Amino acid sequence: MEKFKTLEPLKLYAAPSSSLPTRSGPARTQYVGKLPSDLHLLILSYLPVPDFPAYARCLHATAALAESEKIWESRWKSLIVDKGLTAMGDFVGVFQNPTTPLSSTLWSAKPSSMSTSRGQYIRVHNLLKPLINTLSLPPHIILTKLAAAVTPSLCLEASMLRLLSLFLSSTIQPVRKWKENKAALRSAMDRFDTNLLAAFDQADEKGNEKGMQEAAEASWLVWDGAEGDWEMGKVWAEKREIFYDQPWDPLANFT
Repeated sequence: MEKFKTLEPLKLYAAPSSSLPTRSGPARTQYVGKLPSDLHLLILSYLPVPDFPAYARCLHATAALAESEKIWESRWKSLIVDKGLTAMGDFVGVFQNPTTPLSSTLWSAKPSSMSTSRGQYIRVHNLLKPLINTLSLPPHIILTKLAAAVTPSLCLEASMLRLLSLFLSSTIQPVRKWKENKAALRSAMDRFDTNLLAAFDQADEKGNEKGMQEAAEASWLVWDGAEGDWEMGKVWAEKREIFYDQPWDPLANFT
């Protein structure tokens, strides 16, 4: 009997090629607990610095989020000394004691590199936080205590006051009572500005143009544009011919 060969089924469609692009779905949202990590970062951006250790001790994931550069970069960049012209990093060297140890109550370990925003902020935080303790004193004593922390100079003292004002802000919140401390600092800054007006007048009487200019620059650093007019600016405008002395005669241009 003749044997029949088994017929193979006809392949109507070609096998799918592995080289065809595959569709990738949307990136999965990472969750920490029941909340997405982005929401945790948003909460941390409004959290006072003293509350970070308690948050970091909850989970390994929260500890990692507490060290995120996104959070510390905004705090670091908010420390601008003179109206956005000089970065805080250029000002740290004026402190008499720049080697203040890291606070173990706030930071579990020393940052691996000071080149990170977190490492730079920690360094500045530990330089400025001890100065906050002086803000419970009367304004004139506050100025004396703060002046002893930096190299003697009107501009450097003004820069330090300006820096402390930025440090005690809603963006950073280095202590829980930062609002009360900032109000005390503002009173000291107003007194400092009054002293600068007196120093400006004394330098004017002596014909000391360099002293007048230094007092004006220091006053500009501590002046908060949101609060009233710049009094030193008004006085400085009256003396503008000293700073813009023109040795040439403009009438000589006409023939």
